[in-house]
Amino acid sequence: MNALAEFHVPPRVVWGAEIRATLRLAWPLILTNLAQVALGATDVVMMGWLGPDVLAAGALATNLNFAFVIFGLGLVTATSPLIASELGRCRHSVRDVRRTVRQGLWAAASIAVPIWLALWQADSILTDLGQEPHLAEQAARYVHTLQ
Repeated sequence: MNALAEFHVPPRVVWGAEIRATLRLAWPLILTNLAQVALGATDVVMMGWLGPDVLAAGALATNLNFAFVIFGLGLVTATSPLIASELGRCRHSVRDVRRTVRQGLWAAASIAVPIWLALWQADSILTDLGQEPHLAEQAARYVHTLQ
């Protein structure tokens, strides 16, 4: 029998402990996301002060960059579950965990260079997508800064 079957623990206590444990693990991610949102909001406010064309170019650049970032992120997110699986299988499996981390870094490096080269052509990409040339040029400068 397990411990919960032997002792009756009210569901409210179990849920409270689970929520506290989740928040204890999640607070760095929560703070990181809040910081990213605050940075994005600050960028929008500052670009808005410069005018509608700058704001439009910033939005184009941010969205183009985001599409490539999400693509690259999707390729390397398999690293975490692979490490967790290996640690679950064998708690002290240092060799296989190192191998997985190394392969994750190789995957990140191998996709970063092509993404960087593609984003360097942001002006052409945005113009080909039908954006106004002067906005595409401003957006390309911003994308280069984001890189």
